[in-house]
Amino acid sequence: MDAEQLTAYMKSGTSDRFTTVRADELELAIERYHAAGREFVQGNPEPQKSIFSHGDDVCLVNPVGVVAKGWSETAATMEQASTHFREGMMEFERVAHQITPELAYITEIERWQAKVAGGDLSSGELRVTSILRPEDGTWKVALRHADPIERRSPPSRAN
Repeated sequence: MDAEQLTAYMKSGTSDRFTTVRADELELAIERYHAAGREFVQGNPEPQKSIFSHGDDVCLVNPVGVVAKGWSETAATMEQASTHFREGMMEFERVAHQITPELAYITEIERWQAKVAGGDLSSGELRVTSILRPEDGTWKVALRHADPIERRSPPSRAN
């Protein structure tokens, strides 16, 4: 379902709970999410905290560390993780996305570069899937799952 189809669906009265959030607002939320990621690798977790749901079921699965569930764990994890980054930059490559009235997901490759733990410049790539949902008139991130991409050579064949 594309943004126009979803907006028409939402206006049709089929979905009463979610009519306060228009489908085209999802792209704006994703732009804010990306801007928040760029701030995060500068050491600032606040924009990212604002784009996440503050519900008991929000979940953050970082590439390093524990799974954070619930707003207090998620906020604390973001605050702690952001202290490791300075002078960073981040780029995003959309791989896939889907939107329904109740949920949307995006799968992306995130490429980052930053000074990590006070050291030299480091860089990496993450595979990230994020699930967003309408809350309080806007789309909020309910789940972020990120794993590092390791570039390995394919196994060689034994003859």
